Amino acid sequence: MATDQHSRVLEYLINHITLPPELPRSSDNDFLAGRKALVERLVQTARSFRSQIDAKYYETWSSVIGVLETYKILHSSESYNNATLKRAFDDLAIINTPLVLYLEPQNAALFIRKVENTYHVEANEASPSAADVLACDRLKWQFPGRAVTMSTTTFEDVAFQNNLIQFLEKASVENIKSLQAISMKAGSKAYESRDTGHPALIGDLLMALLEANGNLHASSITEKHVRDDVVWAEGAELPWRRSATWLVLRVALQRMLSFSLGGPSGLLMYKLFIAFFLSTIRETPLAATPYSNNLNDVLVYYDESHTRGTDLQLPTDAQAVLTLGLGQAKDATVQGKKHFPTPIKQTTNFR
Repeated sequence: MATDQHSRVLEYLINHITLPPELPRSSDNDFLAGRKALVERLVQTARSFRSQIDAKYYETWSSVIGVLETYKILHSSESYNNATLKRAFDDLAIINTPLVLYLEPQNAALFIRKVENTYHVEANEASPSAADVLACDRLKWQFPGRAVTMSTTTFEDVAFQNNLIQFLEKASVENIKSLQAISMKAGSKAYESRDTGHPALIGDLLMALLEANGNLHASSITEKHVRDDVVWAEGAELPWRRSATWLVLRVALQRMLSFSLGGPSGLLMYKLFIAFFLSTIRETPLAATPYSNNLNDVLVYYDESHTRGTDLQLPTDAQAVLTLGLGQAKDATVQGKKHFPTPIKQTTNFR
């Protein structure tokens, strides 16, 4: 049972992080263990990354790790806890740990940070509509959707924070029916549970209330090419969609690094970290992946240094490409060809 759970978690991570060609045909959004594993993997990778880069970036990455740890605690259950939110706001005020909040029922995220004597609050849509996703290969999105600044006096006011925390606590669990997606059925409108809702409760209502107590802010823009998919098999209640948590945390991470290190340097650091993070997925042993018993959808690459002693039971209908290079020894070529299934559809390519 533990092995099955581990395999399912790993499959969840591979699907949502790498977005392979073959995806599940129904929603796995209710798989809480997979969502927790995604955040935990980000935390552990950030710790490892911090230990391997120049010491001058230690504080920056300590702050990133603090943000991810707080996110993990806040989102350990399906709704926010009043006391946990209060501690997170205290950390934001005292040790300047930015706060990332994903309010799933509202399809919205908040990124809150303290800058000297002001608080910056940014709101974003968390997941695009199915129509937008299906309309193109990748969406070009700009973040934040809306930003507000508030003075420390106003934001740290006890009554104000208590009301804000109560609002966020309820918004993390309650669906607003009028903001849900709508489809036409039999000539009349019907609420569509299979699509993402409108983030108006956070992006419009809450941000308007905050703006009334502060000022609209023209924040720097982060532009991302967002890839997603909508995969739905007949009989499935909900379609598969890419994890909004993954997008919310990537946006927050990129913006944190940009604010801390400057735009170009922050972007470079972000890309280096994402490459490092993806390498941790790549290093997962084949036996631990969902593909260990089915290689039909797997690309197997044999290089010279890994050819000897490797024995994978490839499907008999597998197709192979044998690449020959200048100076390649005969024994290496023969060793490589031994791994090809028989009979085989073989193509030889010279370079």
